[in-house]
Amino acid sequence: MKQCPLSACSHTPGHVHKHVGRTRSLAIALAIAAAAVWPQGPVYAQDTALHATAASAYSWRGITRHDKPVLHPALEINYHEFRTVIWGAILTDELDDINNSGLLREVDIELALSLDVFPYVIDIGYTEYIFSDFLENTREVFCAVTLPVNQMLDLNALLTYDMGAYKDFYAQVGGRVHGEVVQNLQAAVELSFAAAGNGFSQGKRGGFHDFGITLSLTHLVDRHVQWGIDLIQNGSLDKKVLPEQEVDTVLAVRASINL
Repeated sequence: MKQCPLSACSHTPGHVHKHVGRTRSLAIALAIAAAAVWPQGPVYAQDTALHATAASAYSWRGITRHDKPVLHPALEINYHEFRTVIWGAILTDELDDINNSGLLREVDIELALSLDVFPYVIDIGYTEYIFSDFLENTREVFCAVTLPVNQMLDLNALLTYDMGAYKDFYAQVGGRVHGEVVQNLQAAVELSFAAAGNGFSQGKRGGFHDFGITLSLTHLVDRHVQWGIDLIQNGSLDKKVLPEQEVDTVLAVRASINL
């Protein structure tokens, strides 16, 4: 989505006040969004979960967003067919000047409708991307389709259209093989290929964009808690569409709690 490689935020005296103001605004936006989706009074949500991921770097759709360790907290609420996700990116190597904590670089707010249209599962939704640095805020609509072939294989496709900064598409197809290795320990392998329009591309043209391979292990501690490890390898399918990136391998540790 973002077309320029990330660089470290400037901390010269002329930029500090503007940087702090943006971080405050982003924190306020996150708080307002959380208040809007968090159930008031009785909890009717069928599934509410907290997620946390610590990753060696931040690579998104083949594009390096940050080449040092990051934290990704998230709140997910599912109510019948509706899903709300609030997701963040915190840079651990850069400090907030106010509270000496990691810099909140990005907040994504996703609203989606999930439909079971046998044999497919179709997600239709909207994502708002809010950044605290020089990257321009943007938004996109998306449609994701999953086809469970059998108990071990899923095929999937994703189509998004950016309505803000880039006004172009990103499309991805792939598959996931998964199964139980031993009791309460699951393994998965995911493979994906993507294409992007000229507006999304960091290169000179649109076309085949990136590929991704993910190896995952997930331990189901109990019905409420799970944790896992992901090894992610990604790269460019065409250097004229997606030039060489700083990061092509990411190691991540994640945990989830269903409330």
